[in-house]
Amino acid sequence: MAGHDSTNMKDLVLTVMLFVPSFEGVSHNLNEFTKDDDLLAGLDHLTEVLRRIVTDPAVVAEAGNG
Repeated sequence: MAGHDSTNMKDLVLTVMLFVPSFEGVSHNLNEFTKDDDLLAGLDHLTEVLRRIVTDPAVVAEAGNG
């Protein structure tokens, strides 16, 4: 299993990982490239997730039961 930050923090707080597509699936490499449209779509999704967490505490409670 990859050692992402969420792996290290999972016992302390709820974690989530957000992925955006990289050209030809390359990641963690100098050749990694993600189109601006994909980055913006990821940002939009992250913004919506954070909005839900901030405005509806039940979202966090439900995530903790998963």
